[in-house]
Amino acid sequence: MTEIKKSLASDSATLMATVAATLNFTRRVKHLELRLEGSILREHTASLREFLQNLSYFHGTKWTLELENLDVISMRALKVLVKFAQVIRRRGYEVEVTSIQPSMLATFLDLGVHESFSWQTVTRQAQPAEAAPLRHLSEMAYEGEVFADDEL
Repeated sequence: MTEIKKSLASDSATLMATVAATLNFTRRVKHLELRLEGSILREHTASLREFLQNLSYFHGTKWTLELENLDVISMRALKVLVKFAQVIRRRGYEVEVTSIQPSMLATFLDLGVHESFSWQTVTRQAQPAEAAPLRHLSEMAYEGEVFADDEL
């Protein structure tokens, strides 16, 4: 297992923004777990693009994306993330979101970019110990079933 982590902030005065990947290659499954954390703003887009381009050279058979510690993402950075998912999809694989904050989920749904990702086993961020797997996201996109009313 290999861990790659990069701080996207070029100045210590800016908000924390990191991207990390864990590569776990076995004989049968080449799993790449991508994590975005903090506030990824417009000025972080070039660093994020470079990291994801380098990561895309790995020929993984399973790709997961964890967004439970992502507070904010700019439109430009989100476009880079969607483009990355499209590259992986063209290879015949999906980038599956496994965890996400409610505010980020709302952003993905509002902008319609949720369709670029797989959502088979997404869990709630609120309390990880109680987080239960949800049905396929597209089945409940705007039905109000993703999170209980008291969690929003």
